[in-house]
Amino acid sequence: MTDFTLRAALIVPGKQVAAARRIAGALGWGFECYSVPLSASGADPATHWGLSTKVKPDFLATLTDAGSGTVPDGVDPADLAEVMLVLLKEVGPAETTDHVAQFEALATLHGLQRVQMVSEP
Repeated sequence: MTDFTLRAALIVPGKQVAAARRIAGALGWGFECYSVPLSASGADPATHWGLSTKVKPDFLATLTDAGSGTVPDGVDPADLAEVMLVLLKEVGPAETTDHVAQFEALATLHGLQRVQMVSEP
């Protein structure tokens, strides 16, 4: 049995991806997160960056608390304020959530699609 019982799809605009990556690094996810490039047309340049990962239930509490202004340990409050305003998210049970379908649905809902060839920010 794993503690990672939820699956999260997260997307941020390119202007906030550096801050989102710093947050991910501070939370122990690594700085390479948000590696899926997206744009409205599916063509480069990417305007948004996303990720899909399994998370623990306390991740939802962290998001809720962050939305209320509580800053997790090690996270820069300025980064958190910048990202929380624009973070797109979808969370579901890890056991039954198809990660590709979840991510694609979130992207499509916001008029985005994967960029096949991309220049890193």
